[in-house]
Amino acid sequence: MSPEAVLYYGFHLGCPDDGGWEVAEADEYGDLSDAGLEWLASAEDEDDYPPHMTLAILATKDAEVNGLSSGELAEKLAEHCKVQVVDHGSRSNGIMHYGIALAGTLYRADDWTPKQINPSTGCETHQPLLDALAALGLSPNQTNPSWILAPGDG
Repeated sequence: MSPEAVLYYGFHLGCPDDGGWEVAEADEYGDLSDAGLEWLASAEDEDDYPPHMTLAILATKDAEVNGLSSGELAEKLAEHCKVQVVDHGSRSNGIMHYGIALAGTLYRADDWTPKQINPSTGCETHQPLLDALAALGLSPNQTNPSWILAPGDG
């Protein structure tokens, strides 16, 4: 496996299997199972979180999603809602982190070659992030959106 680094502008929502969700709706152990979140209840395992999060956010815009692939859903989310669902961490050991980023602010380094980027939020408001969090029923412990640099493995 090659090393991976992820940089995005938004909110880190936590890691359900290592420290728990970092949101106000989580219990003292970081668990959301009693929060009554429809998108979470419909996910069979953690690999299902990003697509179910995406569908929950798109539902607020009445976007047509039938028959779309995961890539097409991600594009529709960025286009209609101006956000991206972020997952990063290590699939090999099952420790995945999740976040919400402003569309166009997600950068991944997935090999040994350095990349030069000029990060910008590309948006004058954080409202798309706040709308996405409301659609998910989540209130991050993080006070404001910020640049998140996260390690993982590819």
